[in-house]
Amino acid sequence: MLEDKFENIQKRFVELERLLADPEVISDQSKYQKLAKEYSDLAPLVEAIKKYVETVSHIKETEALLKDEPDSQMKELAQAELDDLEKQKEELQTHLDDLLNPKKQVKD
Repeated sequence: MLEDKFENIQKRFVELERLLADPEVISDQSKYQKLAKEYSDLAPLVEAIKKYVETVSHIKETEALLKDEPDSQMKELAQAELDDLEKQKEELQTHLDDLLNPKKQVKD
């Protein structure tokens, strides 16, 4: 479910890149500005998604290494790496949640 949302966001980002390079869109400044704003709003989210996907991939690789590694020292290193990756994944999940669900600014 979350992966589908990530994929849709990334597809929209690529579509926006294409549209922003379209001469027809460039000639319509109002449309161009609107799309450029959407693009810049999505950029941090897309970057966070990429980092999250990479981290999940590294976790899977490290788990496979842990499972198959006979050397206890290598297992210790892999476990330490896995612990770091899990922490990084949690931080990225929080960051993504903040980006996907921005809190409304409270007026003073």
